[in-house]
Amino acid sequence: VTLTLRRQRQLLGPMGMMRACGKVCGGDKRERKESPAAGVTDPSAVQLEERKSAFTRKPTALSSAAAAAAAAAQLPEFTGKWQLSASRNFDEYLAAMGVNYLKRTVAAGMKPVQEWARVDGTWQFFVHTPLGLKVESFPLGVEMIDDVDGEKITKRTTWDGAVMHTAVVPMNASTAAKLGEMSMRRYLVGSSESAKLVLEMRVGSVICFREFTRVGAAPAPALAPVVVVPATQVPKPPKPDAEGGNPPDFSGKWQLSASRNFDEYLKAIGVSYVKRSLAAGMKPV
Repeated sequence: VTLTLRRQRQLLGPMGMMRACGKVCGGDKRERKESPAAGVTDPSAVQLEERKSAFTRKPTALSSAAAAAAAAAQLPEFTGKWQLSASRNFDEYLAAMGVNYLKRTVAAGMKPVQEWARVDGTWQFFVHTPLGLKVESFPLGVEMIDDVDGEKITKRTTWDGAVMHTAVVPMNASTAAKLGEMSMRRYLVGSSESAKLVLEMRVGSVICFREFTRVGAAPAPALAPVVVVPATQVPKPPKPDAEGGNPPDFSGKWQLSASRNFDEYLKAIGVSYVKRSLAAGMKPV
């Protein structure tokens, strides 16, 4: 091997040997693949780890109580009075419902005021109309029977996120087939005093929007929770004295401020749904 190298040096000379070595070394450099420098992360490795973590990461589950509290906190607050301030496609909606021109003209000129409240945990609103006081109740998941311009319908209300969704179905099969899909959606736009209550009504392909502005102050606080007191702790009324004194003084005016189980009581004594709805919306003095 030594003789061979000496012979090559003699034949090629120093420069020839350097050129020959350069060709070989250059070929080696072209074939060598550089590795990342120390302390530098390979981007392909980062992407691989991100893809792996995307499949292995698991969401943190809330407890049932926390989930219920979070859902309740996101529900809108309808309590209070709301007056109609804007409307769009209302005449088209009434026409699609089959309401005649005269009634549509009268309805278009009205600016109703709705008053919303929770009664025994159920949302209700009542509004004064030319035909008298109208009360609507929205128990969740319960099918209700109502009357719209002489047409009997069934309604079922559920929450779709922060939207109160009411599915409407005419009880007459031919009317249901003629009108198509019917629904009402209620939701708030904005917050606090500037909030707007939007009523979105659909019949077939026609959608109507009615916007209500809050009248007066923000919603009042809810009724205090019910506290069950054992019978042994219920205070007894004061005993009258020897002359029959100490009677309570009921003198003056008193206005209804809270109610509980009133609808159940009226139902138990046989009062019809319409009369119960009217009675629930009244605040007698």
